[in-house]
Amino acid sequence: MFRAFIVFIFTNIFILTAHSAPVRFYGSAPDYKGMAIEINKYADFITHELLPVCVLEIDSLGNFDITADIETVTYAFADLGAMRAYIYIEPEKDYELVLPPFTPRADVDRLNPYFQPELIEMGIASTTSRLNEALRNFYVYADSIYNASAIRIVKQRNRKLADKIIADYDSVAHLQQCNDDFFNDFVRYQQAKIFTLARLKSPKKVAEKYFLHDSVAFNQEAYWQTLDLVYSNFLSMALKGKASAMVREVLAKPSPHFSELSAAVASDSSFLDATQLREMLVVKGIYDAYYSGTLSPTATDTLLYSTVAEAVTETARIAANNILVRLNRMRVGTLAPDFTLYDFEGVERKLSDFKGLFVYLSFQHSKNFASQKDFPALQVINKKYERLMYVVNIFTDENVDEAKTLVARGKYNWLPLSFINDQAVVLRYGITHEPSYFLIDPEGRLSLSPAPSPTEERLVTAIAQQMQKYKTEKMRRTPPKIRDIYDMVREVK
Repeated sequence: MFRAFIVFIFTNIFILTAHSAPVRFYGSAPDYKGMAIEINKYADFITHELLPVCVLEIDSLGNFDITADIETVTYAFADLGAMRAYIYIEPEKDYELVLPPFTPRADVDRLNPYFQPELIEMGIASTTSRLNEALRNFYVYADSIYNASAIRIVKQRNRKLADKIIADYDSVAHLQQCNDDFFNDFVRYQQAKIFTLARLKSPKKVAEKYFLHDSVAFNQEAYWQTLDLVYSNFLSMALKGKASAMVREVLAKPSPHFSELSAAVASDSSFLDATQLREMLVVKGIYDAYYSGTLSPTATDTLLYSTVAEAVTETARIAANNILVRLNRMRVGTLAPDFTLYDFEGVERKLSDFKGLFVYLSFQHSKNFASQKDFPALQVINKKYERLMYVVNIFTDENVDEAKTLVARGKYNWLPLSFINDQAVVLRYGITHEPSYFLIDPEGRLSLSPAPSPTEERLVTAIAQQMQKYKTEKMRRTPPKIRDIYDMVREVK
């Protein structure tokens, strides 16, 4: 209960402090007519969790025109079949987009979690901003120089060459005539990468020049790349530094708290006044330590939940909350990821609409052979539990008409939904294959994750056990009131 309350409070703080402004996308893309294309962004550059920006709903003629809200300059991207097109978007700007010819992703790659689409720049026919052009021109030069010089700089610790490249970066940036804060920061942290390569043995000099006196560049990927070079596995570094004794003492506690860990790190005078950097490094350190196996899941949870409650800086709270979302996703007992989708009649459906009954949720594709085999069995399950449980199928078909035809032909009466307007739902549920099944309890919490398929004999037993478990737990929390003699006396009065 305490943990849920903290995350709820943080979410509302974030909503209150974020100031959004509109951005417009429009254009014509006949290759994509009838499709819905989701434009996403990263929640942060630690977890790389995806967040939706908007959905380009392309009409039957191939036209689209949509407005979305963003808070700041944002790196965004859209998966277009076998390609991923990226763009930097600015608040209060208009973008006429040019989508590449559509190349569908092969069936074998469609839900392959290791598939890497070809990364391309989003085409822009016209815009009121020069940012993307300036970034492209600078990056083409900087990337080629970095690739040609990085190994030589590291091996030779060649500071003279590094300093020359940094000066050249300034000249190339000046030619772009883009006096934009995001562009200037982008250039600065591309320079920081070169500066760092020549001083890997002197991280304090890098920190002093680029990090200790600067705000955390939350939306700059180059910032995080350089930060990771200097402060990789930060908690391990802290255990060897000036604050080692205090950090070790905090981490040895059964329930270590963020405020204690941050204070321990601050005992190293380098971080005393760099509050935002210190807190962000601690959060990133917790994340790295969890995945390296040096921090237990229990200690990780305690530290992250306390970060949301205790951190001074908003960026640390945001990052901690994003990490919690990533680590707790799809655990039994946690809230199932929410969604807002449309059924085949065009009615909007939210996961919260189904509260009060169990939900047997699946992800399907109409052309998937295993899914086709399961559909008749789902019909049986739906009839057996029609008063106790919703059977809900989310179809991941890009062409929803094919799924509609299949459902109509089979006369299936479980509830079909289309993922078209919220395609990131497959990422929130961690879907790597189809079909995938989950059982969600009447309060919206994952009861079986994953759940057996409808053709497995153990499904009926598993559902019965979870329903009884939920009923027992609910009675334990809110036992029925037993009337006694005093109740009877009050009723008579």
